Amino acid sequence: MGKKTISKVPVSKLVWQWTENVPPDQITDEHLYTAYHLKLGKCNACRKNCSSNPICLRGLGEGFWLRDGNYQNVLEDDVKDIKSGVRKDGDFVGLKNLGATCYVNTFLQLWFHNLSFRRAVYSYKENVTDDQKAESNSKFPHTVCGHLQLLFAMLQCGKRKNIDPTSFVNCLGLDTALQQDAQEFSKLLLNLLDRTSSVGNFLCHEFCGEYDYCTTCNTCGNVSKCPSKFYELDLSIQGHKDVIQCLKEFFKEEQLINENQYHCASCDCKRDASRRIVIKELPRTLNLQLLRFVFDKKTWNRKKLSSFLSFPDTLDMSTFVTSDNVAAIDAVYELTAVLIHRGPSASSGHYIAHIKDSTTQFWHRFNDEAIEKMKSGKKLDLDALTTDDYQADMPQPAKKPKLNKGTHSSKDAYMLVYTKKQQMSSSIESPPGIPELAKITVEKDNADFFACMNAMIIEAEKKASEETKKHSVMGNLLKQMVDMEQAELLSDCYWVPTMWLKRMLNVSAGVKNSFSTDKIFCTHKKLDPHKVGGMKCIPKILADHLFEMYEQETPRITNQMLCLQCVKEHCFSLRLKSSLKEDQTTVSKLLKDFSSTEENEYYYIGRSSLQSWKAMATRIFELKNRNNQIIQTVQSNEDNDEWNRRNENEDSFESSDEDFNFNEDLLCEHGNFTTDYKQYRRVSSSVWNILVKYFPDAPVYKTSSATPCHICKDKEYDAEQAAELKKMVAHEQKSCLHNLFLNKNRPNYEDLYAINDSSFYIVSAEFVRKWREYVKYSSKNEVVSQVQNKILICPHDKLLCDPVISLNNFDNYDKDDISTMLLWPEEWGYLTKNFIVDVPISIKKHIMVSEEQNGVKNHEQCEIEHQEGTILKEVPIAPSSHATNIESNNNVPQAPIENGSSTEIKVNITPVVILDQIVNEKSSLKVVLHFTPELCQDCIVGRAVQKEHSLRNYTDREIYIKKVILDKMKSWSNEFKKPSQENCVRKSKRAHTTPGGKKITVSSNWTLKELKIKIMHMFSVPPFDQNLWLEDKILTDNSATLGSLSVLPNCTIILIADEPDDNAQEMLPVISNNDQVLEEGFKGTSLLTNS
Repeated sequence: MGKKTISKVPVSKLVWQWTENVPPDQITDEHLYTAYHLKLGKCNACRKNCSSNPICLRGLGEGFWLRDGNYQNVLEDDVKDIKSGVRKDGDFVGLKNLGATCYVNTFLQLWFHNLSFRRAVYSYKENVTDDQKAESNSKFPHTVCGHLQLLFAMLQCGKRKNIDPTSFVNCLGLDTALQQDAQEFSKLLLNLLDRTSSVGNFLCHEFCGEYDYCTTCNTCGNVSKCPSKFYELDLSIQGHKDVIQCLKEFFKEEQLINENQYHCASCDCKRDASRRIVIKELPRTLNLQLLRFVFDKKTWNRKKLSSFLSFPDTLDMSTFVTSDNVAAIDAVYELTAVLIHRGPSASSGHYIAHIKDSTTQFWHRFNDEAIEKMKSGKKLDLDALTTDDYQADMPQPAKKPKLNKGTHSSKDAYMLVYTKKQQMSSSIESPPGIPELAKITVEKDNADFFACMNAMIIEAEKKASEETKKHSVMGNLLKQMVDMEQAELLSDCYWVPTMWLKRMLNVSAGVKNSFSTDKIFCTHKKLDPHKVGGMKCIPKILADHLFEMYEQETPRITNQMLCLQCVKEHCFSLRLKSSLKEDQTTVSKLLKDFSSTEENEYYYIGRSSLQSWKAMATRIFELKNRNNQIIQTVQSNEDNDEWNRRNENEDSFESSDEDFNFNEDLLCEHGNFTTDYKQYRRVSSSVWNILVKYFPDAPVYKTSSATPCHICKDKEYDAEQAAELKKMVAHEQKSCLHNLFLNKNRPNYEDLYAINDSSFYIVSAEFVRKWREYVKYSSKNEVVSQVQNKILICPHDKLLCDPVISLNNFDNYDKDDISTMLLWPEEWGYLTKNFIVDVPISIKKHIMVSEEQNGVKNHEQCEIEHQEGTILKEVPIAPSSHATNIESNNNVPQAPIENGSSTEIKVNITPVVILDQIVNEKSSLKVVLHFTPELCQDCIVGRAVQKEHSLRNYTDREIYIKKVILDKMKSWSNEFKKPSQENCVRKSKRAHTTPGGKKITVSSNWTLKELKIKIMHMFSVPPFDQNLWLEDKILTDNSATLGSLSVLPNCTIILIADEPDDNAQEMLPVISNNDQVLEEGFKGTSLLTNS
């Protein structure tokens, strides 16, 4: 047998079960306490707090206070944390990373551990007065070298575990959020220090070497030497596995032949020659810069070479020295520092330094604030970088090559520092003494640091003593609360929110705020019984202690503030819902079993009312309840604000429900029984008797007495007659204007310029569109009775557009533009008889005879009336300045050509008889169109300019980029050739992507340079390799906007990329790229003050 399942009743329903048998007027204190969850009993073994039980006081955070408060351990931990910032004897001091200044920290640590360099910096003297020296005020230091001197003094004698290099970084003017090139920083700062006499002399002695560029003529053997000094050797690592190979490439002999021949002074002509670098003098400290960051032409950015490079502990430079001045023993170097760049790219990552202490000969790793002594002691260990220091998002390092003893390998090393072995083994130097002024500053900083640390320790001890006392008092009170009996607790208690109590008992909760009664009080200003789930009953003595301890003015809520009125209202509501549920079941069954033959008389009920009667009954109860609450609140508190707020809530509540009362949905707008039978339903008297007890004031309509509204009947009849009339008028207009409705047999260019006396008339395309909609759907649209041509007239009472240009362009009708339709005289006659025309617009044709006499054409204007036979009657008329002329041969119409305010068509014909005279073959007739009213040239041109301006000013529109190969230039040039006027067809409004083209979203205010950068990301073609063609012109002005370059929406731009092809330069024009943006680097800093 399976287990018997017992359904658990929620507490929120369990505490109200008594309402089934107890009416609201018989509620006692027992029922009141039950509704407020006070009869659930006290929990004694709960592992988790019961949120629904207000007297369950476990799991609220009291466990911390019931345990013994061992604040002595906390105090010891706090003191330990405070003292952790003190430098230990024999340890080195770290440097704080200010954001992206790790590259600065690595070189500061490198130079600090060079005792000779440190001694040279200490020899620098600031120009300060005696008063400044005595006071050691904020004016010291004020130079870069002075800041470096003070920083070295803090690293040597400071008592802080880490120091802040902000003053030094700010003096240089560096951006702390921008990571710069470390090698460039080293060169610029050393160059800046070189201009300081004392430090500059040392730099030359310590880091400077000298070599000659020796060029030997292959013909006469003459040797030319060009001396040069160096502070470091820049070694290319690409394609090399160790430093020795890099050095061999650096000192490799170079052949100068062909176009690179050398001009020999002895031969006095260009000769083949060889060139090599010969070292004359080696520095005491040799800096080898490994060129890991190179420029990638494909991405147009610098990239990092992450190949492994090995380097030895001992470097013998004697193989690269040919000068007799350098002894072999002076060419042996020992590795003393390795600088590492950790990261996948040149624009990001982290810099750290591995430095050998010149005093103890132990290796240390300097990573900003973290300084670690190598476990291997006097041996360098770089393998630690492959575990903790590589981030998860970085590529895994390649397999490390096998190494010989005394050799190291790294894929991230970018600088190696070697010191002469003879110099290191001669004697162990002691750290130099710091200058007096810097010493005073360091001692003052140490004193301030220890004073601050001691003050923090005293504060921690005071806080620990106070917490111990508070813990003892709170623990005793909470123990009494847990052990207190239920009757004793309820006799003298306070109600508080559960979240507030947890926050008070939680030590790490932060700010302890008071609680508000706005969300826990009902409208009667008492405790809401529906908010008990978030409240707790605690002893008065504990509540008073919490209020006093946190100095809060918190409201005191006792059992006297339990709301009896709310309990009664909820009791009535639950009983009402139960009754509604039973009646709804009965009504549904009666409606389902309803038969029209059971009774003689029935009732009409609105379908909406019948569907939502239960919700409407509940709504009526809630409205009555709200009104009673408002009246009680105003009578007891005289609170006008509360009255207004409740009214607003009531209005918003009413507006959210149905806007009619029960059974009023079967009334018409006149208050009578509706004529629409779909809005009501017949029900039996049994159903009506159940519903009427909830809605006693509802209107009653029986089948024997319900009479439909006669006003609505009359309106329905009138509406049917009007619809028939509209349908008849539409049918008549459609039959009379059949071709206009179907857009067939419309006047075209041939009709407009035919040699006859026909006239034409113009209406707006907007009128035709509305009229066609009306004729097609006469029942849904209003009757169109007016021809509104006023929209085609400008403020000068002239035509706003040229009707010939937009001749019957109805298929391309644009609501934002003004289009026209051309009508036949018969169609215009019907419109004038049956429509109201505000402005008549007509086109009248005139004929001009052109005859060439003595090489000059003589024009005689005449009006032609066609008669039987071949005789034409001549009627001279005055010439007009407003004419439209368009010329055509062989009676084939062409697109109109603008010529002032006129459009002209010339038709060459065979000899014609005019006034019984023969016109020879050199004569011709011209059709001249006269518009009434005449064309307004100013407005037409203005609209054209405005339209062109709108086309050139757009935002987030699409264009297409198509990349082609040079040998396909002919095919794409033919593909994008402008179509001729003869082949013009209606253009689709849908955008078609060019085959192989890519879509890109641009704006007219973009510059060509911005577009090229976007194209670079799409096609991986750098801007300087892009040749962009728009139709038959190349776009070269990178600072010009796309709008000024006529790059319009949906256009196609051809991209031709410069490829390494021998014939490419002959096929493409030369484009200047002088606007390339260079990296700013250290521009604007103190490192480039003199550059």
